[in-house]
Amino acid sequence: MQQKHFYAEGKALVFHDIDFLMITIRLIRKDYNYLADHLVPIGEQKSMDKAELAAMLRTKTRALSDEEIRLKFRQKGKAHTN
Repeated sequence: MQQKHFYAEGKALVFHDIDFLMITIRLIRKDYNYLADHLVPIGEQKSMDKAELAAMLRTKTRALSDEEIRLKFRQKGKAHTN
């Protein structure tokens, strides 16, 4: 609670009563309403209703292109080849 202003400034997503595995499953299923139910609203999120929170969560996810995956997860020290 003492650090919540840092989370608000960083526009962090904070969840309660849900673990990382369930977050992953709900993201794969695109169940943003379920995630919105478990979101702890901080900062600008406090003024949003459930539908707005779900819409906001939807904007935070997108599929990565093959190139983005290669660039992001390329092992250090190894040359990038196609």
